[in-house]
Amino acid sequence: MLIYLFFATVLAQEIGLPSEYEQILEQISKDDFGKGLIGLLQEQYKAQNDDSIANIDQLLHNLEQNIMESEKQDAEVLSLQSDDSSTQTEQLKQQVAEAQYDVTNLGSQIKSIKDQTSRFDQRIKERENIIEEYEDIQAQLDALRKKERVQFEKQRKSSTTISSLIKRSRYLIKQLIPKKFALVQQSSNDIASDEEINEQIIELQNEAKEYLSEDDGYVQLMNQFIQVSTLLKTEMETDTDAPASKQKVNAMLDILQRLYDQVDKTSTVQLNAEDDREKQFKKVIQQMNNDKQALKAQIVEMDQVIGDKREYIEQLTTAQKDAQARLTSLQKQQKDLQKIRDDEKVSYNQRVKERKQSLKLLRQARNVLNQNFEAAKAYIMNML
Repeated sequence: MLIYLFFATVLAQEIGLPSEYEQILEQISKDDFGKGLIGLLQEQYKAQNDDSIANIDQLLHNLEQNIMESEKQDAEVLSLQSDDSSTQTEQLKQQVAEAQYDVTNLGSQIKSIKDQTSRFDQRIKERENIIEEYEDIQAQLDALRKKERVQFEKQRKSSTTISSLIKRSRYLIKQLIPKKFALVQQSSNDIASDEEINEQIIELQNEAKEYLSEDDGYVQLMNQFIQVSTLLKTEMETDTDAPASKQKVNAMLDILQRLYDQVDKTSTVQLNAEDDREKQFKKVIQQMNNDKQALKAQIVEMDQVIGDKREYIEQLTTAQKDAQARLTSLQKQQKDLQKIRDDEKVSYNQRVKERKQSLKLLRQARNVLNQNFEAAKAYIMNML
């Protein structure tokens, strides 16, 4: 029996391995796993005796089991990694949503506060325009008031001048009447005195014309008095009584008195009116100043509000930048995590592919060895 096995072995070695098996073994040796497998078989052949076929078969079986166990463990690890990755993905998704909300919400707040600030700026501009209008109106009122004061002073000066002229006229006329009617016989000195009075009256008339217009009632009255005074002198030379001229003089005195009273009354009315205008002017100016002060106070208050809002905008802008940076970081983490998941999936698929290839090569080698162990052994020992 031993002789038979020996001859069978020798015969198998002499006959050699079929070419299709040789091709299979050569193809196996071209793969990295197959090259390692061939090397492992060679080492095993060197270490075992003639009944090493059982050991070789066990070795190949163990390798196959290891590959299948590795596949199982790899799948379990991938599943755990997938669960962890899914958890991280959901957490990142939630964090990204929160960060996006923060960025959007802060942006909305910033826009809202900027709109409020713009409205406050508009209100300030409106109040500044009102203040400018008040100041323009005050300037116009002040100019108008100055004109009114100048006009009042002219009227007051005119009234004062007329009053003075009337007083002096009545005095001179009163001085003239007694000298005309008190005595029939008059000295030359008295006549000269009358002449002086007449000259003063004429000077008074000229003074009145200098300050007053020709249409003024006092000027016209003085013109009439000059005529009456001349007539009175003529009558005195012929008639000691001269009642007609005397009546005219008295009438003039009466008119002068009434004119004086009228001027005085008019002056009082003008003065009261001027006081009323001044009071009303000051009241209006004071009211405008109060309004301006109130508007300026509102402007100061709104400026403070605007300052506070702009400071808050800066704080919100900083917070938005931080939120945007956080969002960008989270989105990058999402992208990196997805890449890791994709890479792990690709790597796993590659390992699965490699293990399938390894199992295929392992089973091919096992089949060749089972078909012709000795010839395959001899061929494998001469490979590589």
